[in-house]
Amino acid sequence: MPHIRAIFVDTLPNREFIKKRKTAIRQIVSEKTGYPLQQIAFIAEPIRADVWELSENVSPICFVPEIGVKVKTEKQAEACAKKIKAEILKRCLNADKTDFSVWLRGYPVNGHVEHRAK
Repeated sequence: MPHIRAIFVDTLPNREFIKKRKTAIRQIVSEKTGYPLQQIAFIAEPIRADVWELSENVSPICFVPEIGVKVKTEKQAEACAKKIKAEILKRCLNADKTDFSVWLRGYPVNGHVEHRAK
C-alpha cells in the first residue's frame, strides 16, 4: 500500500502545518504518482525536539512518499519529488515559509529535494 510518512520535529507550528495540509499532500502525491487517493495512507511520525537535536542534515519536516515500483530510475524519482515539492509550495498555504523536504522512495530508487523557508 502506498503511503506518506511525515517525519517531523514535534512542535506546535509543525503539527498545525501537517494537520491542516495532510489531505492536500495526499492528493498531490496521488496526482503525481498515479495512485488513487483512497489507497494512500498518511502516517505522522513526530520526533521530540530533544531527540531531534541529535539528528543532522535533516529538514524539520520530511515527507516520505513510499510508492513502490512507480519510478524506475533515480532521475525519475528526483523529478517526481521535485513535482511534489512544487505542488506543495503552490497549493499549501505558508509552505514557502516552512522548511521541509520530500524524499520519494521507490524500489529500488529514491529521489530527494529540499525547500528552505524564505
